[in-house]
Amino acid sequence: MNSSLEQGRPINASEQVLLAVSRALRLDGTERQHLFRLAGVSPSPLAQPAPPELSPSIQVILDSLAPLPAAVSNTRFDVLSFNRPYRSLFGTERMRPSHGVFFNSLWCMLTAPACCNPCENPEETLPRMVAVLRSAYGKHVGEPAWEEHVQRLSAGSELFRELWARQEVSPPRTLRRTFRHPELGVMRLNATYLTMPGVPECYIVVYVPESPEDRELVERLNSLAPGGWTHTCTP
Repeated sequence: MNSSLEQGRPINASEQVLLAVSRALRLDGTERQHLFRLAGVSPSPLAQPAPPELSPSIQVILDSLAPLPAAVSNTRFDVLSFNRPYRSLFGTERMRPSHGVFFNSLWCMLTAPACCNPCENPEETLPRMVAVLRSAYGKHVGEPAWEEHVQRLSAGSELFRELWARQEVSPPRTLRRTFRHPELGVMRLNATYLTMPGVPECYIVVYVPESPEDRELVERLNSLAPGGWTHTCTP
Protein backbone atom coordinates (compact mmCIF):
# COMPACT_ATOMS: atom_id res chain seq x y z
CA MET A 1 0.00 0.00 0.00
CA ASN A 2 2.86 2.41 0.78
CA SER A 3 4.26 2.18 -2.75
CA SER A 4 0.81 2.82 -4.21
CA LEU A 5 0.38 5.88 -2.00
CA GLU A 6 3.81 7.24 -2.87
CA GLN A 7 3.26 6.74 -6.61
CA GLY A 8 -0.19 8.32 -6.53
CA ARG A 9 -2.00 5.22 -7.73
CA PRO A 10 -5.58 4.77 -6.45
CA ILE A 11 -6.05 2.27 -3.65
CA ASN A 12 -9.03 0.78 -1.89
CA ALA A 13 -8.28 1.02 1.82
CA SER A 14 -11.02 1.23 4.40
CA GLU A 15 -11.04 3.73 7.23
CA GLN A 16 -10.43 0.88 9.69
CA VAL A 17 -7.35 -0.26 7.75
CA LEU A 18 -5.93 3.25 7.65
CA LEU A 19 -6.46 3.71 11.38
CA ALA A 20 -4.73 0.40 12.02
CA VAL A 21 -1.80 1.52 9.88
CA SER A 22 -1.59 4.87 11.68
CA ARG A 23 -1.58 3.11 15.06
CA ALA A 24 1.08 0.64 13.96
CA LEU A 25 3.29 3.47 12.69
CA ARG A 26 2.48 5.64 15.74
CA LEU A 27 1.50 8.57 13.53
CA ASP A 28 0.57 11.84 15.16
CA GLY A 29 -2.54 13.77 14.17
CA THR A 30 -0.92 15.66 11.29
CA GLU A 31 0.68 12.53 9.85
CA ARG A 32 -2.58 10.60 10.21
CA GLN A 33 -4.50 13.30 8.33
CA HIS A 34 -1.89 13.18 5.55
CA LEU A 35 -2.30 9.41 5.29
CA PHE A 36 -6.08 9.76 4.92
CA ARG A 37 -5.66 12.46 2.28
CA LEU A 38 -3.26 10.29 0.28
CA ALA A 39 -5.78 7.45 0.39
CA GLY A 40 -8.68 9.74 -0.55
CA VAL A 41 -10.62 8.83 2.59
CA SER A 42 -12.43 11.22 4.93
CA PRO A 43 -12.43 9.94 8.54
CA SER A 44 -15.80 9.76 10.25
CA PRO A 45 -16.39 11.54 13.58
CA LEU A 46 -16.23 8.18 15.34
CA ALA A 47 -12.98 7.12 13.73
CA GLN A 48 -10.68 8.40 16.44
CA PRO A 49 -7.38 6.75 17.29
CA ALA A 50 -7.09 5.14 20.68
CA PRO A 51 -4.67 6.68 23.21
CA PRO A 52 -1.14 5.33 22.80
CA GLU A 53 -0.34 2.06 24.49
CA LEU A 54 2.26 2.74 27.16
CA SER A 55 4.88 0.06 27.70
CA PRO A 56 5.15 -1.41 31.21
CA SER A 57 8.57 0.23 31.52
CA ILE A 58 6.87 3.65 31.58
CA GLN A 59 5.06 2.75 34.80
CA VAL A 60 8.34 1.47 36.23
CA ILE A 61 9.93 4.85 35.47
CA LEU A 62 7.03 6.72 37.08
CA ASP A 63 7.20 4.57 40.20
CA SER A 64 10.98 5.00 40.44
CA LEU A 65 10.54 8.80 40.51
CA ALA A 66 8.75 8.61 43.87
CA PRO A 67 8.51 10.53 46.14
CA LEU A 68 8.21 13.06 43.31
CA PRO A 69 4.67 13.13 41.87
CA ALA A 70 4.82 12.16 38.20
CA ALA A 71 2.37 11.29 35.44
CA VAL A 72 2.11 10.70 31.71
CA SER A 73 -0.07 13.23 29.93
CA ASN A 74 -0.78 14.13 26.32
CA THR A 75 -1.06 17.57 24.76
CA ARG A 76 -4.81 17.62 25.52
CA PHE A 77 -3.95 17.18 29.23
CA ASP A 78 -5.46 13.70 29.35
CA VAL A 79 -3.72 11.82 32.18
CA LEU A 80 -2.74 8.34 30.96
CA SER A 81 -0.73 7.00 33.90
CA PHE A 82 0.68 8.19 37.23
CA ASN A 83 2.59 7.12 40.35
CA ARG A 84 1.50 6.93 43.99
CA PRO A 85 2.56 10.46 45.08
CA TYR A 86 0.65 11.93 42.14
CA ARG A 87 -2.38 9.89 43.13
CA SER A 88 -2.13 11.19 46.69
CA LEU A 89 -1.77 14.78 45.50
CA PHE A 90 -4.72 14.77 43.09
CA GLY A 91 -7.09 12.29 44.71
CA THR A 92 -7.12 9.94 41.75
CA GLU A 93 -8.34 6.94 43.75
CA ARG A 94 -11.78 7.86 42.37
CA MET A 95 -10.55 7.66 38.81
CA ARG A 96 -11.08 4.63 36.60
CA PRO A 97 -9.53 4.66 33.13
CA SER A 98 -11.97 5.14 30.25
CA HIS A 99 -10.53 4.32 26.84
CA GLY A 100 -7.03 4.56 28.30
CA VAL A 101 -7.56 7.97 29.95
CA PHE A 102 -7.96 8.49 33.69
CA PHE A 103 -9.07 12.12 33.61
CA ASN A 104 -8.33 15.46 32.00
CA SER A 105 -6.37 17.74 34.30
CA LEU A 106 -7.34 20.95 32.48
CA TRP A 107 -11.05 20.11 32.79
CA CYS A 108 -10.54 19.38 36.49
CA MET A 109 -8.85 22.70 37.16
CA LEU A 110 -11.50 24.63 35.25
CA THR A 111 -14.56 22.99 36.79
CA ALA A 112 -13.64 21.86 40.31
CA PRO A 113 -15.01 24.19 43.02
CA ALA A 114 -12.38 26.12 44.96
CA CYS A 115 -12.94 24.00 48.06
CA CYS A 116 -11.99 20.84 46.19
CA ASN A 117 -9.36 22.11 43.76
CA PRO A 118 -5.73 21.36 44.69
CA CYS A 119 -4.38 24.20 42.53
CA GLU A 120 -3.66 27.36 44.52
CA ASN A 121 -2.39 29.56 41.66
CA PRO A 122 -4.92 29.10 38.82
CA GLU A 123 -4.44 32.69 37.65
CA GLU A 124 -0.88 31.77 36.65
CA THR A 125 -1.35 28.13 35.71
CA LEU A 126 -4.53 28.15 33.60
CA PRO A 127 -3.42 30.72 30.97
CA ARG A 128 -0.27 28.68 30.38
CA MET A 129 -2.16 25.40 30.13
CA VAL A 130 -4.67 26.83 27.66
CA ALA A 131 -1.81 28.30 25.59
CA VAL A 132 -0.18 24.85 25.45
CA LEU A 133 -3.52 23.33 24.40
CA ARG A 134 -3.98 25.90 21.63
CA SER A 135 -0.45 25.31 20.38
CA ALA A 136 -1.18 21.57 20.07
CA TYR A 137 -4.63 22.25 18.61
CA GLY A 138 -3.00 23.88 15.59
CA LYS A 139 -1.94 20.42 14.42
CA HIS A 140 -5.46 19.00 14.80
CA VAL A 141 -7.83 21.66 13.46
CA GLY A 142 -10.91 19.96 12.10
CA GLU A 143 -10.32 16.64 13.86
CA PRO A 144 -13.60 15.64 15.55
CA ALA A 145 -12.01 14.52 18.83
CA TRP A 146 -10.15 17.81 19.23
CA GLU A 147 -13.07 19.98 18.13
CA GLU A 148 -15.37 18.18 20.58
CA HIS A 149 -12.79 18.57 23.35
CA VAL A 150 -12.56 22.34 22.82
CA GLN A 151 -16.34 22.63 22.59
CA ARG A 152 -16.79 20.71 25.85
CA LEU A 153 -14.28 22.92 27.66
CA SER A 154 -15.95 26.03 26.23
CA ALA A 155 -19.40 24.89 27.32
CA GLY A 156 -18.17 24.00 30.80
CA SER A 157 -16.09 27.08 31.64
CA GLU A 158 -16.49 30.78 30.92
CA LEU A 159 -12.87 31.28 31.96
CA PHE A 160 -11.74 28.80 29.31
CA ARG A 161 -13.70 30.71 26.66
CA GLU A 162 -11.96 33.92 27.69
CA LEU A 163 -8.49 32.35 27.68
CA TRP A 164 -9.10 30.52 24.40
CA ALA A 165 -10.15 33.77 22.74
CA ARG A 166 -6.73 35.28 23.50
CA GLN A 167 -5.20 32.88 20.93
CA GLU A 168 -1.98 32.62 22.92
CA VAL A 169 0.28 29.64 22.20
CA SER A 170 3.08 28.08 24.21
CA PRO A 171 5.06 24.82 24.24
CA PRO A 172 5.07 22.72 27.43
CA ARG A 173 7.78 24.08 29.71
CA THR A 174 8.62 24.27 33.39
CA LEU A 175 5.78 25.87 35.30
CA ARG A 176 5.62 26.80 38.97
CA ARG A 177 2.58 25.18 40.56
CA THR A 178 1.24 25.82 44.05
CA PHE A 179 -0.85 23.02 45.53
CA ARG A 180 -2.96 22.77 48.65
CA HIS A 181 -3.29 19.30 50.10
CA PRO A 182 -6.07 18.65 52.67
CA GLU A 183 -3.62 17.04 55.11
CA LEU A 184 -0.22 18.53 54.28
CA GLY A 185 -1.12 22.10 53.43
CA VAL A 186 0.48 24.26 50.73
CA MET A 187 3.44 23.08 48.70
CA ARG A 188 5.24 24.74 45.78
CA LEU A 189 6.37 22.48 42.96
CA ASN A 190 7.91 23.04 39.54
CA ALA A 191 6.13 21.03 36.84
CA THR A 192 8.87 19.81 34.50
CA TYR A 193 7.98 18.21 31.17
CA LEU A 194 10.02 15.37 29.66
CA THR A 195 9.38 14.28 26.08
CA MET A 196 8.79 10.61 25.25
CA PRO A 197 10.41 9.52 21.95
CA GLY A 198 8.23 7.01 20.16
CA VAL A 199 5.04 8.17 21.91
CA PRO A 200 3.64 11.05 19.82
CA GLU A 201 2.42 14.17 21.63
CA CYS A 202 2.88 12.70 25.10
CA TYR A 203 5.24 13.65 27.89
CA ILE A 204 6.13 12.77 31.46
CA VAL A 205 5.44 15.62 33.87
CA VAL A 206 7.44 15.53 37.11
CA TYR A 207 6.66 17.84 40.04
CA VAL A 208 9.92 18.97 41.64
CA PRO A 209 9.87 20.68 45.08
CA GLU A 210 10.94 24.30 45.09
CA SER A 211 12.42 24.38 48.63
CA PRO A 212 13.59 21.97 51.35
CA GLU A 213 10.29 22.55 53.14
CA ASP A 214 8.38 21.58 50.00
CA ARG A 215 10.62 18.54 49.63
CA GLU A 216 9.66 17.38 53.12
CA LEU A 217 5.96 17.67 52.29
CA VAL A 218 6.43 15.79 49.01
CA GLU A 219 8.21 12.95 50.78
CA ARG A 220 5.22 12.60 53.07
CA LEU A 221 2.89 12.34 50.07
CA ASN A 222 4.24 8.91 49.21
CA SER A 223 3.12 7.48 52.56
CA LEU A 224 -0.41 8.92 52.48
CA ALA A 225 -3.56 7.20 51.36
CA PRO A 226 -4.61 8.62 47.99
CA GLY A 227 -6.95 11.54 47.73
CA GLY A 228 -8.91 13.55 50.19
CA TRP A 229 -10.74 15.65 47.62
CA THR A 230 -14.48 15.28 47.29
CA HIS A 231 -15.06 16.66 43.80
CA THR A 232 -15.57 14.06 41.06
CA CYS A 233 -13.43 15.25 38.21
CA THR A 234 -15.26 14.01 35.10
CA PRO A 235 -16.85 15.89 32.20
